[in-house]
Amino acid sequence: MIQSRTPRVPVAPVRRRGPRAWFLIPLVLVVAAAGVGVGWLLQTDDGIVDPLEAERAVGAGVVTVLATTCSGTGRATGFLVGDNKVVTVASAIYGPVSVAIVTADGQVRGATVIGTSTNDDGLALLRISAPLDVSAPPRTKKAPAVGAEMALVGTGNRYIGTEDVGSGTVKVAITPGNRLASSVHTALHGAPLVTADDKVAGMATPGGNYLTAAELEPYLGASPPISPTATLCPEAWGPKDDPVTPTLEEAPSELSAQVMQTFQRYVRAVNAHQPEAIRATYTGRQLAVAPEDAIRQQHRTTYLFGPRVSDITQFGNGARARMIFTTIHSSDGPAASIDGGLTCARWNIVYTLMPDGGVLKLAGLSPKVEPCDGA
Repeated sequence: MIQSRTPRVPVAPVRRRGPRAWFLIPLVLVVAAAGVGVGWLLQTDDGIVDPLEAERAVGAGVVTVLATTCSGTGRATGFLVGDNKVVTVASAIYGPVSVAIVTADGQVRGATVIGTSTNDDGLALLRISAPLDVSAPPRTKKAPAVGAEMALVGTGNRYIGTEDVGSGTVKVAITPGNRLASSVHTALHGAPLVTADDKVAGMATPGGNYLTAAELEPYLGASPPISPTATLCPEAWGPKDDPVTPTLEEAPSELSAQVMQTFQRYVRAVNAHQPEAIRATYTGRQLAVAPEDAIRQQHRTTYLFGPRVSDITQFGNGARARMIFTTIHSSDGPAASIDGGLTCARWNIVYTLMPDGGVLKLAGLSPKVEPCDGA
């Protein structure tokens, strides 16, 4: 027998009441306070940045800036902004005597300083001597959001001949007040801040600060707010913190080890402006034609970088070897006789080295020199 059923009465869902507004106030205050103190804890919708992708996307337009200066650090990062111009930090080129830029793939260009900022933001604007076959990185007008992660793109430049500590691409977080959540190596001052969509949103400056892309815009027009820089010092120095070491471009051997020791002493003595140490790498024959005063005058503003050694062969009881390198210096420096005095020169020199006092020393040379940009 079929029994009838009493129809069920639908039950309305129970609505849970949310906490009153007064209950949320403490939580909001805690989160806001934490965000102001450590901006990297905040979440943004700017996407997840990939440093390697950022480097692939814009790295060709990022350069190492080298300089011999009266009071600057002599080393920073910069990036192209069109019309053969580069922006970087003024702290690297205070009192500039000679300036060059080096791309990540080793292209070198001489540069002149257009000027430094009249504002208190530490920016410098350079003009390179000849165009590069790369484009300036695209920029965004959107200011970095507090809490956003950015890629700080450096060159990690292996062509200079230093360890390049701290010059590679790193990930950084944005905090309030145009500041980065962590300090960065001085080699990355002037590096572009790159977003998750591979656009430049700013530039790192000393003290853990940064300039936004919008703050960079006034410097890219026809009348940038900059002032000329003066050069007054009789002796100018390149970077001092990271010694340059020659690179051997062939299989090592007992002979090449002796040659490299001599070249290393020579390169470091040149960059240290130590004429006595330079002369200590010469044989008696070379000492006769290279008095100390002449060496001091020639190298008082010199910085030598990118030395590469090859073609090492036995020569009697000594050796012959080729070293190719670049120098920046004042116009009356080592390349004074070329084109009215080059301030950035590329050298291709075959040296003769002979034993003297139990070590190989420089006994003669056959040099070729040209402007560093090949123009």
